[in-house]
Amino acid sequence: MSSMSYYGTYSFNPNYYEEPEDWFSHLSKYATEDTAFYSTGCHEAGHLIELFIIKEDPHTGVIYDWMNCKNAKEICSEALKNAKKQTGKKYNELIGDVSNYALSDRSECLAECVADYMCNGENANILSKEVWKVLKKRFGE
Repeated sequence: MSSMSYYGTYSFNPNYYEEPEDWFSHLSKYATEDTAFYSTGCHEAGHLIELFIIKEDPHTGVIYDWMNCKNAKEICSEALKNAKKQTGKKYNELIGDVSNYALSDRSECLAECVADYMCNGENANILSKEVWKVLKKRFGE
């Protein structure tokens, strides 16, 4: 539907937005028709947050870390441990509760959790709320 490049360029795929009846055909579990475009933007903002974290570290191999989801793995790992303690669920179940797309890799998991939290706040999935807590801690809030 959309993408965020390593350079921070954000774009919508026109193939998904050509006809109005197609606009809502690929919604994640947490999104509604009312939040469809907002949730897509929030998902891509999740990737932008990941990119910001990578570029913030002067000792990182930026392209390697971006391609291997290094920071997303760290963030999601901490959030998954916290969510598992609270629910007893397995990691893949926690991720799948956010969306099937979140199961793709940890970068998509991070982005989907950010979008879920931005769309639903305290009603978001437990993993999304835990990812948000980890991000807030990482940014000193």
